[in-house]
Amino acid sequence: MNMYEEILEIIEKNGPASIPSILEAMSSQGERENSLKLSHIKSVISRKKDLFSVKDDIVSINPDKEIVSMTASIGRNPGPWYKVKINFQKNTFFYIEWTSNEYPQTAHNLPQKYGRVEDFKKELFKMKIWDWQHDYQRNEMILDGTSWSIKLETKGATYSSGGLQAFPKEWNKFCRAIMNLTGKSFK
Repeated sequence: MNMYEEILEIIEKNGPASIPSILEAMSSQGERENSLKLSHIKSVISRKKDLFSVKDDIVSINPDKEIVSMTASIGRNPGPWYKVKINFQKNTFFYIEWTSNEYPQTAHNLPQKYGRVEDFKKELFKMKIWDWQHDYQRNEMILDGTSWSIKLETKGATYSSGGLQAFPKEWNKFCRAIMNLTGKSFK
């Protein structure tokens, strides 16, 4: 786990904290062999200004990056279509799969294993979805293609991205992360 991920985890678990209390929490976890110093934590926080906010020596997650919910959908005409909605505050998600008579589902198998919303959230931070373009389109005309959309809500902003037969470079990682969470395909 990267140091910034550890800091995020501590703040998400305990709320906004001073740098000395973050150092104490990280030291008590004992995962690092090196002795941590305040300067290391300050350095990480200053490098990740997009993620962290510091006011009166208290570190919190930047409200524009503090993820509240996400809705993502993907599909093609006439189907199938998939949609996942995740509530990060309640650690819940639901997954919907639509099919048509032309592409019927052969079985309604429930996933053997679900992932954790917390792990999915960590993947979102790594992918920086808030930096994705608003619209992904190819230059040529597409009549039948895969259409997708994502709406990411944070405490301070809403980010939307979507496309038709064109995807951000992190798309495969995103689909794999959803599959790890839901136990079902998302592509």
